[in-house]
Amino acid sequence: MEKIAEGTLLSGLLDWCEAQEASDLHVQSGRSYWVRVHGALYRVPEELFPPLTEGAWLEELRKNFTPGLCDRVRDSREVDLSFYSVNRRYRANFSKQKGTQSFSFRTVSQQRYRLADLQLPESLADLARELRGLVLVTGPTGQGKSTTARALLQEINEDLYPFAVDYIVHRVLFDNAHSRTAVAQSLVKALLVIGPIAHVLEHWVHGIGKLFAASADDVLAEVAELFALRGSGFTWRQLARRSFVLVPVFALATWGALSVEPLVLRGSVALGGAVIGLSAVALSLTTAIQSIALYRQSYAQLIRRGKLSGAHVSVWRLALTQDFTNPARLGLFVGAVASPLVAAIVFLTIPVAIHNGWALALLGSVESVVAGVTVIAANAIERKRFARRMRREIRRSRNTHHAT
Repeated sequence: MEKIAEGTLLSGLLDWCEAQEASDLHVQSGRSYWVRVHGALYRVPEELFPPLTEGAWLEELRKNFTPGLCDRVRDSREVDLSFYSVNRRYRANFSKQKGTQSFSFRTVSQQRYRLADLQLPESLADLARELRGLVLVTGPTGQGKSTTARALLQEINEDLYPFAVDYIVHRVLFDNAHSRTAVAQSLVKALLVIGPIAHVLEHWVHGIGKLFAASADDVLAEVAELFALRGSGFTWRQLARRSFVLVPVFALATWGALSVEPLVLRGSVALGGAVIGLSAVALSLTTAIQSIALYRQSYAQLIRRGKLSGAHVSVWRLALTQDFTNPARLGLFVGAVASPLVAAIVFLTIPVAIHNGWALALLGSVESVVAGVTVIAANAIERKRFARRMRREIRRSRNTHHAT
């Protein structure tokens, strides 16, 4: 920001203007200066500040502004800028009038006026709370257009301040989770390719190869889960305790996969679709429940230690929010939920798919594909979720203002 040097002619002229409570200073080379005081124009006494030639004014400007700016003023038809003189801020417009250098300075109020301070009607605040549209502030020079616009902006800033803080916290949490789970996200994205290939190979190979193909995407998803939770700050010891639950779940999932055919033969087609879908994502769903429980435990410890206020806070809600802030965890959870739903719908609407190996391969890949796509779109999903929440809060704020 440009700053006027003390002791110069321009500094003295601006000090005199402030003493006169002038809002504007108008200068044209070789002519008397004019000031605007409370909307009226007055000539500056020439015995106090005699007019200067264009060359003299350019020399005076070089004493106060940078050489590059002075060259722009000299060579350009018009230049706009802001500068400080002592602790006062000014807006400046340099222009050529009939080929002669001229300029106008206007003070910028440092006070943050509100509509009430300006004795303006409260109905103007409703304009500031409109979600969309264009507001035009018009009127003659010196009638308070800028001051009114600043007061409207002050209303907006005060209304939006809590939302701005929320947005900063939201971005910090999401960006932190995004960077700390980069490995897990890469693994989930790899499932987009590996998942479908593994399930297709499952119908071509036999023996150990068949077992490997059937469990490849599950193993990769579980590794991604581990890295996602590790990136969230959990220790390997905490994660190792999960195995006491995961091993029985894996056995149960295997039994469920083998039970699909008998269920279909008994006519429980939708149940069979849900079972095959749940069997494919049993580990992921279990991990989702465990990760939310781990987050809840961590938040509960913070509350007990007094590092987090427990008043009016749902620990489970905090845990869910934190879990879904993690892009890798969000992708794996959405994929795990989508798989049984899609399988049940397909089995009900397309019964022939029950005995089609290719259809079963595609159903087995639902979790991998949905998880990968969700991770890729995680940033956009978070932005939309936050924008929706902000719109809801702004609407609630507007309704509160109208009610009062």
